[in-house]
Order: sequence, then C-alpha cells, then structure tokens
Amino acid sequence: MTQPLAGLIADLTAQLSPVVDETLPLDPQTKVLVRAYVVLAHAEFENHVETLCTARAQAIRTAAAGGVCHPGLIALVLRYADDIKGQRVSPGDVAKVAATAAGLYGGLVRANNGIKRSDLEALIAPLGVTADALAADAGEFADAAEALAALRGPAAHVGDAGFEHDVYPSNARDAVKLVLSRLAAFEALLALP
Repeated sequence: MTQPLAGLIADLTAQLSPVVDETLPLDPQTKVLVRAYVVLAHAEFENHVETLCTARAQAIRTAAAGGVCHPGLIALVLRYADDIKGQRVSPGDVAKVAATAAGLYGGLVRANNGIKRSDLEALIAPLGVTADALAADAGEFADAAEALAALRGPAAHVGDAGFEHDVYPSNARDAVKLVLSRLAAFEALLALP
C-alpha cells in the first residue's frame, strides 16, 4: 500500500472525536464530522483503486509495446473491440491496439463511482481479472469496501435522514481501518506477474 494513502487516512481519522459516549445520541457537529469522514475516506479508497486499475492497464500496454502479450491484454482488447475497429487501428499493430484499448479503459475508470463489489468487478474485468479471482484472492477487501460503501451512500446523499441509527466515530473508524487493513490483497491481485 502506498504510504501517502495510509497517512491521509490516519490524518482523517485523527479529526474524529476519540471519545464519544455511544449510549447517547450524537450532537449535530459530530454527525457532520462522521459523515464527512466516511465520504472523504471512501473517496480516497476509490481514487486508490482507480489508480491501481489504471496502472495495470498501462502496464499491459507497456508490455504489449515490448512484444509481451499479457493475458490481461486479451480481456482489454475484447472489451473494446468494437471501439478499436471504429478508430481504424490495424489489428496487426499490437502496440497500437493495446494503447487504444488502455485509453478507452480510462473512460471506464473516470465513469466509475464507487468501491462496492459490483464497482470493483466492473473495473477489473476488462483487465483480465475475474470476479472469482476477486472473491478468492481479495474477497475480504471487497467485503470491507462494500460495508464502507454502504455507509458512504447515505452520508453523501441524504445526510442524517439516510441513517437508521447514529453512526458513531468508532463505527466509521472501524469500517475505514478494515478496508485499509485488507487493501494489500487487492493490490496484489492487480499486480502483473
């Protein structure tokens, strides 16, 4: 895991009140801080996941330019075959086909908006990583990310009304720490052999 992400998450975590009596309702300021923490931490994880996926696409592109056909190249080209044909790229120019596919993949990354399991699967499939591989090799990360995403939705879109009960700082911290602690498995899943 990159140190900047871990440091940023630690800084965000430090902003939450460390001691809150969880038998009492939260005050309005703490509610806002918890929601902000969840939304910001989620955004940082989402950015990190998208950066990892983009790096894998670029590594596949670089390998193809060097004459190496990584299995992920096949998935990437198949995903964007119609678009590649439309751009009149010669099928014999593997490096250009790979570059075009990697560029088109960037559009998928920009359009993605989350870290739910379905979002992760949509991001990794064009890179030659299956949902089964995600479940087997990084399933605990995907589960933790799904749980954080479930907190983020109401926090980002409906405020207090979206939560059935108060989300205490400890709950938010635990959800974020769990994603962070399991991130290495997802990073390893996306690393090229």
